[in-house]
Amino acid sequence: MLGFMTKDKNEKVEKNGDVTKYEAALDDGIEVSPVVKVIELIATSSKSFDEAVAKGVATAAQSLRHISGADVKHMTVAVKNGKIMQYRVDLKIAFALDEVDDEGEEDDKEDNDEKSDD
Repeated sequence: MLGFMTKDKNEKVEKNGDVTKYEAALDDGIEVSPVVKVIELIATSSKSFDEAVAKGVATAAQSLRHISGADVKHMTVAVKNGKIMQYRVDLKIAFALDEVDDEGEEDDKEDNDEKSDD
């Protein structure tokens, strides 16, 4: 599972996967989001599947905020002359979207640096 949490309009937490795992995460101060988006990407490594996953998450984190989990959908290898040349992972990356208030403005003001031209 992707390891993300959402909440409904009544602020009731809906857990995706192991309930005790996510209750513990909530106790550790991890915030939940009402909307989570999932993208899919392929990452590679010449060393291992673990490194491919780490590279994929690190690269996604350079352009995405609020990453909350990753799911390895497929693992494959490229083989040449009987030797593994490349490890490939197909990842699903989950990240929370910024909440928008009733007027269409983002709630997260520090990410929304507006300048006044008065």
